[in-house]
Amino acid sequence: MVVVLLIAVSIGLIASLVPFLVPGTLLAVFGDSLNDWLGGLLAGFGLAPGRFVTGTPGGATLTFAGVLAVYVPLLLVLTIGRRRR
Repeated sequence: MVVVLLIAVSIGLIASLVPFLVPGTLLAVFGDSLNDWLGGLLAGFGLAPGRFVTGTPGGATLTFAGVLAVYVPLLLVLTIGRRRR
């Protein structure tokens, strides 16, 4: 189960980074929508305004620092949890 979550979070990290690394590609559209969804989720809870979530005309979206702040702790927790078994 931990391996499946680790793979899913890794794919999400890669998809969220694509709009910053290779803008204008088809995968960047998926990453933009994922970042918009996560940014709206964090903004809805009132978490991380400014540096991690920025406002856009379409709503809130994650910044590059926000992507790292969301995914890196998840990857660390899943990696440590996998090693304990």
